[in-house]
Amino acid sequence: MQLIYSVNELTANLGDELQGRATKPELEITSMPQLNRKIWGIRRGKLTIFAARTSHGKTSFAMQVSKDLAMAGHKVLFLSLEMSNKDMAERLFCNMKEVSNEDLQQGKFKDHREKYLEWSKEISRMNLAFSDCLGRTWVDIDNTISKMRQEFKPDVVVLDYIQAIKGMGTMERGMIEEYIKKFREMAVKHNYAGIMLSQINRSSESGKEKRPQLHQLKGTGFLEEHADVVILLHWPYKSDPEMRKEEHNKYFLEIAKNRNGRTGHTMLFYHPQFYLFCDPRKNSKEQVEGLSDDHKNVMDMFDGTLVGRQE
Repeated sequence: MQLIYSVNELTANLGDELQGRATKPELEITSMPQLNRKIWGIRRGKLTIFAARTSHGKTSFAMQVSKDLAMAGHKVLFLSLEMSNKDMAERLFCNMKEVSNEDLQQGKFKDHREKYLEWSKEISRMNLAFSDCLGRTWVDIDNTISKMRQEFKPDVVVLDYIQAIKGMGTMERGMIEEYIKKFREMAVKHNYAGIMLSQINRSSESGKEKRPQLHQLKGTGFLEEHADVVILLHWPYKSDPEMRKEEHNKYFLEIAKNRNGRTGHTMLFYHPQFYLFCDPRKNSKEQVEGLSDDHKNVMDMFDGTLVGRQE
């Protein structure tokens, strides 16, 4: 087996690969176009990390990304180590039909029955599968996917979340690090896009910088080392409940690592009652449609918000 290649030997295959690349990502995050453009979608054979402090919406964020991919016809396997399958389905219903979770908790389902029937038809066309028992070990995932027929193998596998893998005492860190390494290797082996959720250390909230940092990923440096993309999620309202009411939906994403692309930040609006994230441009759609490409590029630099516009 050849181990060393001259640059000249690589040019033919590289040219074919570059020629074959599409003008849009294969696995698009359609509801978050700014983020989608900056990271160029979710990528097969790669490991993407979504990290946030507890109760900052990382599961909701991963669920919406999964929904986008499944609605586009991709096969998505969502593994939860903390929620039941029914809880995940309920969240998906709230997200897709903008039904308040409080209404469902308070027995007001009859007010949304028509939406539920519509939703049932919509999801019948989706290739999104949940599991609340698979994924406690990386071997479980590997064995399950290996036994699947090719047409049923997932395009995307989401794990919520890595710190839920429990070991025994000093062995726990080693188990988590092995899991991360193997999950990354399986993404290459089975040609799926791997998404792994991670917690951020709670102690980080006490510092002057409230936004999470890459080195604050909880429990292991392996996440930073093996990930191709790391996106840090931050909901300022959870860190400062006294902030102005009109700003409590602002939500920030930091692309802290992107092995083959752009880093930087972007902003969304988060509606926790629906587990729903909205792109800022959706909130000013009519204004944006009238802007030139140059103005849109400037908006992209400022998180997509319309900073100022002269009539």
